[in-house]
Amino acid sequence: MSQKIAVLLTTGFEDAEALVPIDLFRRVELDVDLISIEDSEIVSSAHQIKVIADKQIKQVDLSQYDVIMLPGGKVDPNKYIALSEIYQQFLNNNKRIAAICAAPTVLAKLGLLTNKNAVCYPSMRDNFSENNVIYHHVPAVVDGAFITGRGPGAAFDFALTIISELLGVETAEKLKQQLYY
Repeated sequence: MSQKIAVLLTTGFEDAEALVPIDLFRRVELDVDLISIEDSEIVSSAHQIKVIADKQIKQVDLSQYDVIMLPGGKVDPNKYIALSEIYQQFLNNNKRIAAICAAPTVLAKLGLLTNKNAVCYPSMRDNFSENNVIYHHVPAVVDGAFITGRGPGAAFDFALTIISELLGVETAEKLKQQLYY
């Protein structure tokens, strides 16, 4: 059975952090849906690219997904914080949460990354210290249910790490070869 990924989009999401992983997920035939957490299915990125989401969050039962992915960018962190119960349900059901750039700092503020290894956008790492998260200066980190990425330049590594975790290292390596990565 194919793993299902919900990519949550909110106004100001970083283009590369959302779109590169979506592209790579679809290349390996993961079942991925773009879910708007706005009042519209049309979501504007940090660089004003308008993306049409597959669904709005109010139309979706997120328990049907295996992974929630949170892109960073110039987003309102309160939009992600408002979903804290969903994150807890995912953790209670041994499902994955992937977050990149600024998004891992939201998980840290919620106490979900306490004493976990993670990465975020380097200028935001003080948030990790304040919330007892172990910061690593690498493109992507896996710790238990969490997969975190550094920022837009790490979008490929972040996506490949998710693919490796879900489908195995061989699938990720084969995709890297196809991409000349």
